[in-house]
Amino acid sequence: MKSVFVLGIALVDFIHFVNEAPTGWLKHVALDAEISGGGTGANAAVAISRLQGRATLGTRLGNDMIAKLVVDGLKEEQILLDYVQQKNEAKSPFSSVLVDKFGERQIISFRGQGLTKNTDWLNDLPKFDAFLADLRWSDGLKTLIQQARNQDVPIVIDGEQAENHDLIWNATHLAYSKPGIQSLTGEDNIVTALRSVANVYPNWICVTDGENGVFRSKGGKIDNIPSFKIDSKNTLGAGDVWHGAFTLRLAEGADEDDAIVFANAAAAIKSTRLNSRASFPKRHEVDAFLNKNI
Repeated sequence: MKSVFVLGIALVDFIHFVNEAPTGWLKHVALDAEISGGGTGANAAVAISRLQGRATLGTRLGNDMIAKLVVDGLKEEQILLDYVQQKNEAKSPFSSVLVDKFGERQIISFRGQGLTKNTDWLNDLPKFDAFLADLRWSDGLKTLIQQARNQDVPIVIDGEQAENHDLIWNATHLAYSKPGIQSLTGEDNIVTALRSVANVYPNWICVTDGENGVFRSKGGKIDNIPSFKIDSKNTLGAGDVWHGAFTLRLAEGADEDDAIVFANAAAAIKSTRLNSRASFPKRHEVDAFLNKNI
């Protein structure tokens, strides 16, 4: 079983299922609702655990009701929590989420307040097979990248809108979302945006684009690895599942293209299921899906 350290946000999602995203300042009635653990880092850690990896999560919380929900949910998923930092008087992060009849989601996220700024707890981490981090906390990310490079193992960045893109030069792998690379480059076209980044950054780089698959740069050429054709019901958390699955396969020694296909399959299975974290796939489900569809 390979070990992955994940640094990223952990929160609670308050999810409402609706026919379509409402407009106007009115009262709206949801068709259904769910309270689920969420957050890019926590979700990726759960995905890794479900896929037979050993996931350790580093995250920052308060000491409040939200934090209790977060921690209890992660314990149920067998996530190692030695590096969860809880601070009294801080407010833990949470999100309000709308999911429409097509499975697309709209998120209003509160990223927490008064959370610890200390990074000492990330120094001298034990040996891991890979690292994964989101871009929510620049100081922590800087420390983690150094730890990963000291250990000479892959470190994958889940690239959305960053506070400081200069931090990520030393990561081995950059896996941007479409909005993330557009934010970085100002380019609407994914191929143009990816090419401009690949010409500057020395890292291995790709861009995930949901049903349009994954675009990756290799040897100066941009290629597309297609997604699997599915009937999408709920995409909430699918990107987090993708990053967790991709990082785990790298930790297992797979090359990037194999890791992309595996991650595409894991994200596809999750997207066909209405529930959120409860719908993350297990390893045998991904293996069976790949055997059927490749």
